[in-house]
Amino acid sequence: MPTQTANFPRNLGSIVGPRAGVFGAPLAEDIQKGGDAAYDRDFWKSRTAGNYAEAIADAGVPALLWTSWDDIYTESAQSMYASLQNAYFDRPTDAPMKPGQPTTNRYQIIVSPGGHCAGVNTATELEWMDTWLKGKSTRFSEAAATPMHLYQQGSGTWINTSNYPMVQHYTPYYLNASGKMSKSRPGRHAGSDSLRFTQPSESGGTLTYTTGPLKQGATIAGPISATIHASSSSTNLNLIARLESVAPDGTATRISSGSLVASLRKLDAGRSWVDKSGTPVRPYGTFTGDDYLTPGKAYELDVAMSPDVTQILPGHSLRLVLSSQMQASVCSAGLGKDPCFPTDPQLKTLPGEYTIAHNASNPSAINLPLLPYECFAPSGGTAQQPASLTGDPGQGSHGNPCDNRLTP
Repeated sequence: MPTQTANFPRNLGSIVGPRAGVFGAPLAEDIQKGGDAAYDRDFWKSRTAGNYAEAIADAGVPALLWTSWDDIYTESAQSMYASLQNAYFDRPTDAPMKPGQPTTNRYQIIVSPGGHCAGVNTATELEWMDTWLKGKSTRFSEAAATPMHLYQQGSGTWINTSNYPMVQHYTPYYLNASGKMSKSRPGRHAGSDSLRFTQPSESGGTLTYTTGPLKQGATIAGPISATIHASSSSTNLNLIARLESVAPDGTATRISSGSLVASLRKLDAGRSWVDKSGTPVRPYGTFTGDDYLTPGKAYELDVAMSPDVTQILPGHSLRLVLSSQMQASVCSAGLGKDPCFPTDPQLKTLPGEYTIAHNASNPSAINLPLLPYECFAPSGGTAQQPASLTGDPGQGSHGNPCDNRLTP
């Protein structure tokens, strides 16, 4: 299902005109009509950088990846980092990095606060060039043990770490009755809620599930997913999941979001990551075509949500917000990551009444990469640039409660 970036080729087409070729308006039109470019087929496979991680590593080309938490490329940039690190050490490029896996400083990533291109700093980029083109000793050349430089939201500080994903055992928070969410699985009694395909401001357009206050706080670190059991009165449904931190005074701050149109629910087992218990870490769809639903039948839907590193303050709660549409006011951006533009064939199948199940047979949950509140000690730095690219505050030794990274 196209994101806001469907607007980008439209805008590009009007700017570039005939020079756009297969890009711009022709590409946007093909996607909107549900043509080949609407799916992960030959057109996109030949343009996906992650498919060439092994060739990049074999060629010895160093790479600095730079993204931001509210960018559409947040997940793909971090996955590309893992692919390059894996390729350099002759591991499968689509696999998660192993706990304690050696890393090279040839492949590093910076994740800044803000939106697309936010925080990109010319001085830091030149420092990267000095490292690899001039052979100078820089912060980058000293960061082999911690090539990930991440702005920690909530604390407003930078951390340096190495492995992606960062958490070994995921913590499901289950949806329960009365809009509650907890670590306890739902009981035998059937539970469900209704969601309509409508704007979130309209009646029935939003569902919320909230935890109790986290007395000790927490740190969310890495990719996030939601496993939702749902059915539809029609042959499709659209599900948007947003995770928020809620302060004691009720102020809500967005942490992450993700979406799935159910006809694209099929997962690529070779590229999807799970933890030791089988809990989804990074669901990865095949996106090769629509497989429509049987009305009234419940389906397990794994929703990939953007990765994040956020400190949750003690006393704050977590809230999962489910909706079926993005509010119209945010769907005009030229570049964004919210699911504003279903294809025409999908749009015909989405209207209907959706049922979100939360019972013993169909437990729905959000799957969180949780660490203790104090795990990522701050390394300093401003919002624009890390002050330090060395040190390893996030990696504990065996037995350390912060050492909760993924084991494949």
